[in-house]
Amino acid sequence: MGVIISLILGGFSGVVGMIAHAGPLDQPLIGLALASVLVAVGAWLARVRYGASGGTAYVIGVVGVTLWLSYAPPADDTLIAVPWAAQVWVFLSALSAGAGLLIALVVDRRSSSLSGIKPLSGGSLRLESTEENE
Repeated sequence: MGVIISLILGGFSGVVGMIAHAGPLDQPLIGLALASVLVAVGAWLARVRYGASGGTAYVIGVVGVTLWLSYAPPADDTLIAVPWAAQVWVFLSALSAGAGLLIALVVDRRSSSLSGIKPLSGGSLRLESTEENE
């Protein structure tokens, strides 16, 4: 079920990223940064919440929808406002999703190696005291 949710979330992020990459008031650098952060945070969330298979499904959703809307849009409608930014976004969407997965992996390994911090079943962390409570 988590893989399906991640795939849908990735598709939705791909659509929003495709719209946002042009930027507000035709400022594509701001739009590319905003869309990249959106995709990276979504990849991190999918990886932390649903594991490696959820993170992979999210990346497939983002990249699939981005490629579909860029190169074979439905009903010959295009969402390209700034041509060079659209080409950059195709590559940046995959790079941002991969970066989000990498950040989640590094944070997960780092937090599990710290002493005194035990993961809860829901994915959050709990700090345990080593001293006896009196």
